[in-house]
Amino acid sequence: MRDTITSKRVFLYGLSLVLIVGLVAAPTTAQEASPSMILSDATIAIDADKTSAVDATYTLTVDSVGTGDAALQAVTGTLWLTGSYSVQDIAATVDGETVSADVAENGQYMDVTIPLEDVQSGDTITVGLTYTVTDAAGQLKAPLWVPEYQTTGDDASINVAVTLPDGQEVHGASFPKINSQDGNTLSYELLHMPGFVTFSYGAGPGGIFNLDSIASAAGLILIVGFLGSWVAWTRGYFTGGKNVA
Repeated sequence: MRDTITSKRVFLYGLSLVLIVGLVAAPTTAQEASPSMILSDATIAIDADKTSAVDATYTLTVDSVGTGDAALQAVTGTLWLTGSYSVQDIAATVDGETVSADVAENGQYMDVTIPLEDVQSGDTITVGLTYTVTDAAGQLKAPLWVPEYQTTGDDASINVAVTLPDGQEVHGASFPKINSQDGNTLSYELLHMPGFVTFSYGAGPGGIFNLDSIASAAGLILIVGFLGSWVAWTRGYFTGGKNVA
């Protein structure tokens, strides 16, 4: 009889312990929150050549570092690898201090993770990233590190400057669209971080066909075609003269 009572007490004590641990652990898990950051601005300089040098600076504003296991420990971004080019010599800094970036290549892209330490909610972090891109001569396709945290999209906070070799000019279309040009330096002002900058270049002026001229020509062709069809219809060319006014 005493053994039965003892067994029941042990069972009840064990059950109580499980319930207490569960009640204590559940709120902790529920309160864990992911970090929240905004890409405030980015300044990127690209020296275009057969081996192009990319020097990028990203300013990130920390709204919240998160909690628990989800607390902010690093920021990860993507470099796209679609094309014939290769990315090498990746180096990173955080607030001017050199850090060891973790690079994981996954076929058509690579994840570049920058470690962070002692970051508090409300802080501003400056991440620097440099690397080289090798491609065919006369062809720039420079992938840009796109962090997991994006801009608000309210203003053009992404500034990219591409410096062409002396005597070289853009040939054909450019992505993104070039905002301005000063000598051999091209400037882009963007709302969001693009995955890459790409265009062909060479000696002398480029051809007349670029994204703007092609779009304008296509629009003009559509307008002329519509007006021509309307005139033909009103004159009865399609109906044997039945629509002639």
